Amino acid sequence: MNEERTRVSLHRWSDLSSVDAVLAQCLADLGGIEAFVRPGQTVVIKPNITANAPSDSGGTTHMELVEAIVRQVQRCSPGRVVVAEGTGAFGITHESAFPTGGWREMAARTGVELWNLDAGPFVELELENPRYEGIIPFSQLIYEADVFITVPCIKTHITADYTVVLKNAYGQTPQWKRSEIHRQYLLEQSLVDLNRIRKPDLCVVDGYDGAEGIAGGTDFERPAGARLMLVGTDPVAVDVISRDLMEFSARTRYLTWAIEDGLGIANREQIEVLGESVEDLRRHFMTSGE
Repeated sequence: MNEERTRVSLHRWSDLSSVDAVLAQCLADLGGIEAFVRPGQTVVIKPNITANAPSDSGGTTHMELVEAIVRQVQRCSPGRVVVAEGTGAFGITHESAFPTGGWREMAARTGVELWNLDAGPFVELELENPRYEGIIPFSQLIYEADVFITVPCIKTHITADYTVVLKNAYGQTPQWKRSEIHRQYLLEQSLVDLNRIRKPDLCVVDGYDGAEGIAGGTDFERPAGARLMLVGTDPVAVDVISRDLMEFSARTRYLTWAIEDGLGIANREQIEVLGESVEDLRRHFMTSGE
């Protein structure tokens, strides 16, 4: 019998300006940022920036949360801190990345780098028994990072059912490949393999708004107002608790496959929720079919 356990921290986030305090609570539950970052390391932080949606739509990670993570990381004297996302909609150079939403101003305040994942470079790796038949270019920056922190939103999704940690890996392959995968109808297969190539070391879920309804990169007209933050180290466990918080119970293939491929723990009895209870912060997210 597998006795392995994992912990996630869940806290209410009722006011955007309290982001530093809420993040500090979540990290303290897991041993503090010092449990994840050591001096001199390269730390890559990947938010979820979708279709240039404003953060209050629930479709895009709040810049304020990423800046709070940067401040925590910088306490550990890292060698390099990079905020990276595939922002090919604005161009495929690093200079064109993050043109709106206050990201460039945040980078100037904190001294971090901004990195357009669609600009590359990429590594091409062959996995044993892949779900996706073919090579998936993968960000070399993330692959080689000492510490990889993913900062997704909590959302329903028109083609993938829901999107939290596992789905946030999609931006780690370039836009041209993402378009090809969609044409092949192999999104879920690619998501599992992308997470197999490099799992995040720390998952910080932006649940201040969250998005329900159609969402999925095209329509963010229903911010969910979830008002929570969820932090963990296991991408499967964080997705499982996120689905519970959304009252989402439908079977999703890529989550099932991720569990089968050993990407994390799904058994609720092996997931310890610290902070507040799921029952207290749970709310129904309207799915794309409602």
